[in-house]
Amino acid sequence: MRIATHCTEADVAAQHIATARELGMDVAGSLVMAHMAPSPVLAEQARLMESYGAHCVYVTDSGGRLTMDGVRDRIRAYRDVLDPGTQIGIHAHENLSLSVAHSVVAVGYAAQHRPPRPAAPRTPPGEAPQRTGDRPGRVLP
Repeated sequence: MRIATHCTEADVAAQHIATARELGMDVAGSLVMAHMAPSPVLAEQARLMESYGAHCVYVTDSGGRLTMDGVRDRIRAYRDVLDPGTQIGIHAHENLSLSVAHSVVAVGYAAQHRPPRPAAPRTPPGEAPQRTGDRPGRVLP
């Protein structure tokens, strides 16, 4: 289960993450609008989600405003503060036509998760396609 909060409000997810864990769910935290918080602030919010029980925390570029350097800096900051067993995810948006590049950069800096999305042309508006020009409806692992 993914539990999302604004990038500076991870504390509001404490009860939701704890309850999901009590129910035996695999929990991912998602810090949306990641461009609005500097890397160290975002990483501290990720650490809070981890402390509440999240197995994975996403850098979520829901505004589609991050550059590749911004993605790199945030993934590095997460890795610096999170336990090595906590997974890192990237949820990139296509607003600047950089979502695939963001995903490649994030994986290069130890992100393990990327939400599965149908390949273009069925990708929802703004979402990162898995592979441009791939067969419609095919989801990659």
